[in-house]
Order: sequence, then structure tokens, then C-alpha cells
Amino acid sequence: MWNHFIELAQQSGHTVYCVTAREPNKINQEEVYDSVGQLVGKDNCYFTDSRAKAKYMSRQGIQIDVWIDDLPSNVDHSKKLFRDFMDR
Repeated sequence: MWNHFIELAQQSGHTVYCVTAREPNKINQEEVYDSVGQLVGKDNCYFTDSRAKAKYMSRQGIQIDVWIDDLPSNVDHSKKLFRDFMDR
């Protein structure tokens, strides 16, 4: 379903990015590049290393208009801060 969504978005003139909170290590990069990276391109894959995704992308000079995320809190908050919040 997501592959189809990405293709439709791109055909409609939208740029699609993969923004993950994962570390940019070789294992994570290979997994992302071999899956969604094949659709969006390696240059459109970003690894925030647990940092808040929106702020990270803004620092890259990229404004994301629509976020689709399995953990929406990671868009505005770092993964570490969210973990700390959940432990309280």
C-alpha cells in the first residue's frame, strides 16, 4: 500500500522523503535503502539518530508538509525525550 502511495505522490509532483530516527549505521542504511529507498532514492533518506525529525529536516533546509509516521511523537520530539516521558 505504501509503495503505491509513494508512486502516486511522486506521479502527482510531490517529493517523498524517508525520515527515520534510526542511527545512520551500515545495517540501518542497507535496510532503508533496500526498501523504501528504492522508491524515494537514497538522497531522500535521512537518519536523525533519535533526534526530533521536523527540527532535523528543517536544519537540512527541507520543509515537510505532510508527515506519516508510526510514532508521530518522534516528529516533534526526540526519541530519547519521548522515552524519558514514558518512564515517568
